[in-house]
Amino acid sequence: MLKILSRPELTIIRDLAHAIWPLVYSKMISREQMDYMLEWMYHPDVLASKFDKGDSFYIMERAGMNVAYLHLEPAGEFAVKVQKLYVHPDHHGQGIGRELMLFAVNFAREQGRSLLELQVNRTNPAVAFYRKLGFEIVDEQDFDIGNGYFMNDYVMQLEV
Repeated sequence: MLKILSRPELTIIRDLAHAIWPLVYSKMISREQMDYMLEWMYHPDVLASKFDKGDSFYIMERAGMNVAYLHLEPAGEFAVKVQKLYVHPDHHGQGIGRELMLFAVNFAREQGRSLLELQVNRTNPAVAFYRKLGFEIVDEQDFDIGNGYFMNDYVMQLEV
């Protein structure tokens, strides 16, 4: 079941990120960078600020457990940015990511937007997942996120 979160429930996103990231990113970035990014992206004040400016946060529940999360951000006049989409590895291959992305497509259409955009680490196996869904790589960027760390990402887009 997909559930939209209220502002006080945003700690669920932080808890899921702290559970999922070490399993997903351990071969892509150092533990130090992971810890830095988790604090930088998932601090309660950061999440609240994004919520207050109009971002939407969702969790996917299966058998009473929170197994995935989705963060959508309006991006300009024509796009919705999929800021975050993570499925706990124990639940990969069950169609949850596809279901969340279909929800994002419908969300964008309902908002009158014609494009979904996301950034993904260039070494992340999820690149293949996004390509399978029809996303195309439109740019390759290295984002300086501070503390000597970079996000080495593809920017991908899907016309909806």
